[in-house]
Amino acid sequence: MGIRAGAAAGAVLILAALLSGCGIVPVLPGREPFGEVTGSEDQAREVYETFSQRLRQEAPEDWEGWSLSWSEAGWDIDIYRTQAYTLAFCEAHGGGDYLWYDGWLYWNSHGTVCYRAMDWAELGTEDFAAQLWQMSQELLDRTPDELTYQYIPMASGNQHLLKARYVLKEEEPGDYGDLSAYLSGGGDYDTVNFTWQDVGDLDQGVGRDNVCAHILFFPFDGSTDLQAERKLWSFGYGCGLSERNIPAISVQQDDRAGCQAVIAAMDFAALRDRAVYQDTLAFPGLPFHIGETSGGPGAP
Repeated sequence: MGIRAGAAAGAVLILAALLSGCGIVPVLPGREPFGEVTGSEDQAREVYETFSQRLRQEAPEDWEGWSLSWSEAGWDIDIYRTQAYTLAFCEAHGGGDYLWYDGWLYWNSHGTVCYRAMDWAELGTEDFAAQLWQMSQELLDRTPDELTYQYIPMASGNQHLLKARYVLKEEEPGDYGDLSAYLSGGGDYDTVNFTWQDVGDLDQGVGRDNVCAHILFFPFDGSTDLQAERKLWSFGYGCGLSERNIPAISVQQDDRAGCQAVIAAMDFAALRDRAVYQDTLAFPGLPFHIGETSGGPGAP
């Protein structure tokens, strides 16, 4: 029996290795795919109570750095407010790309570039982010419909993930708010995630008017976001401001000075010299209030 058990165990390990090589992560008996450990319901509830009490006391001005994404049928908007990069990017499906950066709005579609001067305040992102912060605070007064607490050994930094889901409409379980944070063993955190989703009118078809907002809050001082750098790099490369295409994110992490040098060398003033000034150019508008739809792309 011992030989058979050993052979069976060896077969499991060989299969696991083969599946891993194919990009399939097997779940071995008694283990989750990457060694995650899920805490009990009582542990999750205890951690959540401590976390929610601390989050209620947080001052919004201490969390003025954020990365925001807004998805709606037809376009995806990403906005970043970090010390390293403050920019807004929109991919309008079939309608070109928009970039707000350093006081200018740009639009590029198949090599046709338009631009105009535009203040950051005109985007309305500060008010939108404040709405999302307020919504996350209001959810703390509710009892989560789902609550999980996991140890994630592969996570960098804090390795304990707390996730709370609040169903916003009983008749529409797809309408929800998610609040999550990676915690240290002592319960400290340096980022807070909030997601809001509205599935829309399902009678019109799944995904037709689905909208989703996701925001990651963090302290502003010293902040950066490699995704913000990638959006800026992508737009500049598409406009011919760099011959170097976007590298793998691991390269960004390992070669910060080199990547920052590429961004710094992008001559947006030269781009404006050969682009068309369009005073009606508008960045796709975020909704004034959550639950509304945005203003849509404002291509020339």
